[in-house]
Amino acid sequence: MISQPRCGVPDVVNTTSFTRWWKPGRRELTYAIHPRNNVSNGVKVLLRDVFARWSNATSLGLAETASFDGADVRVAFVVLDGEGGTVGGAETNYSARFGSVYLDSEEKWVVKGESDEGEVDLESVLMHVVGHVLGLGHSFVEEAVMYPIVLPDKKKTKLAYDDLLRIHRIYGET
Repeated sequence: MISQPRCGVPDVVNTTSFTRWWKPGRRELTYAIHPRNNVSNGVKVLLRDVFARWSNATSLGLAETASFDGADVRVAFVVLDGEGGTVGGAETNYSARFGSVYLDSEEKWVVKGESDEGEVDLESVLMHVVGHVLGLGHSFVEEAVMYPIVLPDKKKTKLAYDDLLRIHRIYGET
């Protein structure tokens, strides 16, 4: 398991304590992808779908913006550790009030369809790291989106009961 592609966020499982990093009272957050990443339309659509799924599970509105520097959640493909290993993660900046989602630009990402040997499903990883930026820690439930290991041939694009239970503890049910 230790050699499987994984999330870069530490393995603290089933955490639910969360302090909002955005300004109090805000119910609408924006996200943007780094303009230098030059991503395909397929990646942009996938990102919209992922944020919409999380928005539907929370009491937050999550909308795309053209302003990367002004976005509440900033998404970027960056060089992490090369192919395999850490595929992505999330961080929050409480003083500047923004969250970051980062993905390893050196992975063999699959945007649509089934992944082959050595490829990583982008949708599954995006669902996971957006969960982090919204306040979820890792889950010990293997079926959960928030499970820390990217298991081969297992897409995780739908929120499992464990994911919903924990996100509802933070935001309440929608």
